[in-house]
Amino acid sequence: MAKHFIGQTSTENPGYMQAQIRVPAAEELHAGQVVVAETLDASLGSKNLGVYAPTKVADATKDNIALVLNNGFETMTDGRRPDGQPDYTQYVYQAGEVVTAHRLLPETRYQVSVDACDASVASATIVPGDKLVPQDGSFDLKYEAKATNATAKNYLVIEAVKYFRLGGQSGMDMARALVVRAKMA
Repeated sequence: MAKHFIGQTSTENPGYMQAQIRVPAAEELHAGQVVVAETLDASLGSKNLGVYAPTKVADATKDNIALVLNNGFETMTDGRRPDGQPDYTQYVYQAGEVVTAHRLLPETRYQVSVDACDASVASATIVPGDKLVPQDGSFDLKYEAKATNATAKNYLVIEAVKYFRLGGQSGMDMARALVVRAKMA
């Protein structure tokens, strides 16, 4: 079964919360993953004022993270865009592509699909109050039960489980998504 990667804000948010990031060499990113976007991409030259070189989380207790959002349309290997009604929730962003991530400022709401997280989320019995937290050395969010203290500086508290309606070629299918709120330790 296809995976559906969802990472989107639930409300309009100011531009300063956004970080344009360029997918690192030899990496792929998808919506719902997290990055550290603190350093401008020097390889783009001195006129680059807004595209960051993201890294994996090095220390979840100290790093400020940004959530990769669903961005535009996939580009095929020959440079074309897909015909018809593609399902953007299946897109994987390739090295060198510039995509939008959203800085996790407290109390901002998002939707993140279960497929976008590591396997601990899919296998968990999720209840409101549980958390999605970044993990060191990874772009993926992992599960933590609400009874545990947060192990990260920025994390997401799960408010509800919902089913996100897929469009395009997926027709009437649904993807399991989490309504989450950003928190700071």
